[in-house]
Amino acid sequence: MFRVKICGVTSIDDAEMIDAAGADAIGLNFYPQSPRCVTAEFASLVAEALADRVQRVGLFVNEPADRVRELAKRCRLSAVQLHGDEPLSMIAELEPLPVVLARRLTRETLPAFAAELAALPAAALPAALLVDAAVPGHYGGSGQTADWGALAGHDHWRRGVPMILAGGLRAENVAQAVAAVRPHGVDTASGVESAPGVKDPAQTADFISAARRAFGLAAAD
Repeated sequence: MFRVKICGVTSIDDAEMIDAAGADAIGLNFYPQSPRCVTAEFASLVAEALADRVQRVGLFVNEPADRVRELAKRCRLSAVQLHGDEPLSMIAELEPLPVVLARRLTRETLPAFAAELAALPAAALPAALLVDAAVPGHYGGSGQTADWGALAGHDHWRRGVPMILAGGLRAENVAQAVAAVRPHGVDTASGVESAPGVKDPAQTADFISAARRAFGLAAAD
């Protein structure tokens, strides 16, 4: 599973720039209401441009499993990210696709979600759990930080599932976030943008470099 992901990529130039800067993964947003939404045709072009150098994660919000499977195959996605209110049962429906399950968790909502996760058979667990900021009316991309305090030091509820931290991460705070929460990976969209869907090369490079250092990884070549 990836360590550093840049989500909401909307141009081939940005995808190639992110690859060169050393990210492990990019996110392709298929949520129609997002300003970062892309077409299947564009996602397929990204797959051709990047080959297998970078993981390509498709972000979906409350889409039927059949539609997710169709786009994953057509666009040669490495994994799919369920970023809406999908039931946990959908993870098994999408097998063998790797599923990143996104949830917007707070101190108040974490216990109920942990109970749901505990009830799942081991074979039905997601490949990773992405924790985003809980902002009413937003399915990610809000620029608000997640509740780091609710997540710090409480790993037992995840049942060994790698956690990806998202929500308001930037070059300036990603090291602090990694130190506080100790996630497996980090994900940002708005934190490296000059406008929604437009990645700023300097901000992107700075974020990726800071994140890699926080995880003790070597700088990109």
